[in-house]
Amino acid sequence: MRAAILGGLAIAAFAWPVSALAQDDSGGLGPATQVGSRFLLEPETVEAQTARYLQKRIVNCIYNRHEEAVERLLTNSDFYQIDYGAVGIEPDALFDDLEMSHCMGRVMQGRYRELYIRFQNATIRNLLAEEAYLAAADGPPAMDDRAQRIVPPRFAGRNVHPQVIGMADLCDCIVYAAPDAADAMLRSRPGSDEEAEAVSLLAPQFVDCANSEAQLRVSASLLRQMIADGLWARSTNLVAFAEGGE
Repeated sequence: MRAAILGGLAIAAFAWPVSALAQDDSGGLGPATQVGSRFLLEPETVEAQTARYLQKRIVNCIYNRHEEAVERLLTNSDFYQIDYGAVGIEPDALFDDLEMSHCMGRVMQGRYRELYIRFQNATIRNLLAEEAYLAAADGPPAMDDRAQRIVPPRFAGRNVHPQVIGMADLCDCIVYAAPDAADAMLRSRPGSDEEAEAVSLLAPQFVDCANSEAQLRVSASLLRQMIADGLWARSTNLVAFAEGGE
């Protein structure tokens, strides 16, 4: 695992890649919003909210044009990194193979053409997980007697860093605790009141699942990516479970 994607906010036994995965949207803003007693939501400009909305539209375009390649990418990746060899894509060719320029050209027209949007490969993977989940699921996962807090098997046959497992466990835990709010967040427009309402419902679960006494500070962008990872993994593994008849 590359050290560059392991930096960020250290919580519990692992570090979250806030600087690596979240959009740089905090410049010149006021204090973070208090959501609950120990959850601080990073402030976000209107321009940053618009950029997240455009990111979603761009990635939706990518998913619709390359569904099979996206599913292969998601199957061979995790929150932090992509196994490019298994996917069959060179890291430097990811943007071209997914026709990123085409989708950006379709989405960023008129007044949006001057807005700066920055993508990193790990961010693209997590945004694609959101689109894949929404394309496959009609609503939140049902937490019946078979449901488990941690989705098995997340990394069957793969040797992954403990930080990867820690992040996956956190994403799984939040979705398990609040599936309706998690699903509602992904169905909301980034930066909308509906997204903010979902965040307020997810905040206590985030704190409980993180199992930390520290005050937790996170961006809506990062939380949304975490929820997408958790929902996509759960929906994918539930399908595999049903098909396997185990």
